[in-house]
Amino acid sequence: MQVVAQDQNGDELLTALGTAILGHPLRSVLWLLGQGIQFASGDLISLGSLGPLLAPEPGLTLLVTYQGLPGDPSLSVRFD
Repeated sequence: MQVVAQDQNGDELLTALGTAILGHPLRSVLWLLGQGIQFASGDLISLGSLGPLLAPEPGLTLLVTYQGLPGDPSLSVRFD
């Protein structure tokens, strides 16, 4: 999996591999389970930052795409 973040102009702000999280994102889930965290079917898990942190500025819209996951899901957020 590769995460790509673009701004509202289509400019790429960051690209990061899923291996940036403990070598594989599922390792984070295993760590959480080892800490006693319980998950229910359908829970969404945010595993942390995959790249450098970006400072949100008014007017910034981010489009984040998870390439390599089924359907290449994406999300968008706008900072006002």
